[in-house]
Amino acid sequence: MNGLIVPFYAQAVEWTFVKDGVTYRPALVGSDGRLEVRAFGLDGATQRQVLVDAGGRLIVAPDVGAGDPRFANENYAAAQTNNELIAAPGSGKYIYLTGIFFSTDSAMNVKLTQSSGTPADVWGPHYFAANGGISAPELRPYIKLNDNSALRVTSSAAGNHTITVLALVV
Repeated sequence: MNGLIVPFYAQAVEWTFVKDGVTYRPALVGSDGRLEVRAFGLDGATQRQVLVDAGGRLIVAPDVGAGDPRFANENYAAAQTNNELIAAPGSGKYIYLTGIFFSTDSAMNVKLTQSSGTPADVWGPHYFAANGGISAPELRPYIKLNDNSALRVTSSAAGNHTITVLALVV
């Protein structure tokens, strides 16, 4: 069994959550040898996909087949200071960083920060050697930013560098 799902399922069997006026109870389901967690509405008609972190804790329960994915890809030749990658989504909404790709032709430090309240580092700073990079297409656990917070990038040196981020806004 998938180690990501089992702890969540064990924690979730006795509780429910409410979204858009419908009460849901998570359940472990499987077909064709694949397992996943879905939340079934106690109304008997509604169902949602459930996302969990590496510890099996509920992250978000977006509509099945829907969501608000965000993608940013920026190319730079100069050092960046607090440059916005994904705008603040609005009050009561959160950015969940789900993937990071970075490459550089020059040695530098790079970090991602959030903008709400006191700006705070959410990833890094990390040092990259010349011609270095990282590819993390599926972060586990997701990095959750504060309510209504933009995602920003800072790099420490000039040189060609590219950052791509994948995120979900809930």
